[in-house]
Amino acid sequence: MSNLSNTPLGSSTSMTVTLQADGKNWKDWDKQINNCAAADCATPVLTPHMTLSVSTTELQRVHNHNKLINPLNEEARRLKTVNRKAHKRWIARNARLQNLILLSIEKSLTAIV
Repeated sequence: MSNLSNTPLGSSTSMTVTLQADGKNWKDWDKQINNCAAADCATPVLTPHMTLSVSTTELQRVHNHNKLINPLNEEARRLKTVNRKAHKRWIARNARLQNLILLSIEKSLTAIV
């Protein structure tokens, strides 16, 4: 089942593609892959024998895509490290606060027998 929806947003369009497979009907899955490739203008990639021009064009498209994505991935990795360190500091601070609270009320606690 594929959901292809083009929604106009000003002068650009937005497309959502959902691929689903239950393993029962490989022809449907193949059809979904072909539809997705057609929507992304990547149909020549699915042919068994690509010409040199198509191969070069596809490699250039992938290279351009990677140039755009790499800075985002590097930023995400950096932020993940920063967030991990901040989370560890928060855990330590939270533990100190809990200990401080427990120490302040410890004297008022009485054993229940």
